[in-house]
Amino acid sequence: MKSRSFSIHLFTLVVFLIPLLLSCSNSNDPNGSVGSLDFEVEESFSFSVAIVNHSIFRLEGINGNIEITGVANNDTVKVEGERRVASESTEDAQEHLDLLQVQVTDLSNELYVKTSQPSDSQGRSYQVDYRITIPNTFSVIITNINGNVTAGALENTLSVGNINGNVTLEDISANTAVSVTNGQISGNMTLQLDGIATHTVTNGNIIFTIPQNTSADFSASVINGNISISDLELLNQVITSHSVTGTLGSGRGTITLGVTNGNITASST
Repeated sequence: MKSRSFSIHLFTLVVFLIPLLLSCSNSNDPNGSVGSLDFEVEESFSFSVAIVNHSIFRLEGINGNIEITGVANNDTVKVEGERRVASESTEDAQEHLDLLQVQVTDLSNELYVKTSQPSDSQGRSYQVDYRITIPNTFSVIITNINGNVTAGALENTLSVGNINGNVTLEDISANTAVSVTNGQISGNMTLQLDGIATHTVTNGNIIFTIPQNTSADFSASVINGNISISDLELLNQVITSHSVTGTLGSGRGTITLGVTNGNITASST
């Protein structure tokens, strides 16, 4: 494994001053915890990596929104966004902004990007928002803790694990494995021949839209919630109070939707 050095362009520092609502007694306590989040410091970042032997893009976020878009015939990966820290003073926010970093590692065929921040925020707010463009033929792996993930125009494989936040799929024709703990999975996709789509939500909803001529074995199940299927011709349909299964077309691919607490809506474009 080797780390690659990238040129990161930093833009204008933006400091948001919010009127102080709390008294001076909210200053740093002896343990280093901050008493308020009235001051926020923001810094933009942007870098590009030329594609050599890369075919995989992996991103590990912590707090923030992620947008990733595939581009046909693209020969670079571009990663841009903003880093933000909120604290009780501009000085403290600026000091900890330096501890909030975007790390990039070149793993030969994989480009690995991750958010790096102190393990103990001591009451501060750390956030990194990402906007990424990659070749649409890349395999993509995204994990995030807090924030929304939007993925569009990808054609290979897409894996998303998000704990708190929504996942939106826009014009996806990749094989997909999407998991959300608290939030919603929604959007539209085209299942490739023999393609696989596996979407699960613990607390929230799935809104799944596919072309009417999709070929797949279809399965949707909920533990606490409802299932609604519309404009999809399911052959060999089996319906229970908690599940719907059947075959779309000749059943070449596989679609599996599962929700613990929430609803599933599946329909055609």
